[in-house]
Order: sequence, then C-alpha cells, then structure tokens
Amino acid sequence: MGQGGTGVVPAGSETAIPVMFGRAFTLDRVGVEVTTGAASTVMRLGLRADDGTYRPGDLITEWTSSATLDCSTTGIKELTVSTALSAFVRYWIVYKVTGSNITCRSVGTPWPVFPASQAEAYNPVGRYGYERSQAGGAFPTTWTGNSYGGGGLHVVGRSA
Repeated sequence: MGQGGTGVVPAGSETAIPVMFGRAFTLDRVGVEVTTGAASTVMRLGLRADDGTYRPGDLITEWTSSATLDCSTTGIKELTVSTALSAFVRYWIVYKVTGSNITCRSVGTPWPVFPASQAEAYNPVGRYGYERSQAGGAFPTTWTGNSYGGGGLHVVGRSA
C-alpha cells in the first residue's frame, strides 16, 4: 500500500472507490477517521455493485440509511453493519458529505490507481474512482455520471 495522509472530502459530491476481496466474508463494522470536522456536517456511506464496465452500478446497501455519521467533531466514526461480500467481486464503496467540506484520513499515492481508460491503464495519473455532483439525502438507486475522482477516503471495515 502507498503512503497515507489526509484529504479534503468535499460536500455535495458522491465518490465511488473500487474494492475487491480475496475471500468471502460478512462485514460487521465500517468507519472513517475525521481529522478536521465541521459544524452541522454528516457523512453517508454505502456500497454499489459494479456495472460490468468498471464503473459504479446499482446501490446494494446504504449503511447510513438509519443514521448518518456525525462529522462535526474529529475521531473515528463507525457503524455496525451486516453485509455479506463475495470473493473476487468488484464492489464500489460510496460516500458523500452534506454540510461543509471536512478532512479525513485518506489513501495516498502510489496506492493502486484505477485507470480511467485502457490508455490510462498504461500511463495512470493517480485516479482512484468516480465522483459526481450529488445533493444531500439518501443515495440514488442508480449511478449516473462518469467524472473521475482524484482521491481515496480511507474507509475501514471489520469482520468478526
């Protein structure tokens, strides 16, 4: 893995980061570390399927459907979840902030980049996933938009 750091998580954008696991398991916790909070700011976390073209697809689950993560203070923010994940399946962890921009622990380059095209696979520029403008509230069921994101929030999960 590359060197970690912190990064700004902008309010008003949904970001999708690809993940794949080497074994099947049930995720029972998910969380982030807020390093600079902002008053009246919350985060939503969820999981999307891959659409078959290396892009985010339909929403599988929104982990924050019943409670958002309060990002007005710093520290580890976690949720208890129960999500069965399959081995060697591409998923997309999605997150968005409503309120103000915050700073969170992030994955820094040169962590594996996600190529935006076949040509970029041979000459990557440090992108991690996709990003799109998204107002507050629940995640929409389907993904629309194909802007390439440039950062990777460090989302931590746990399996008992």
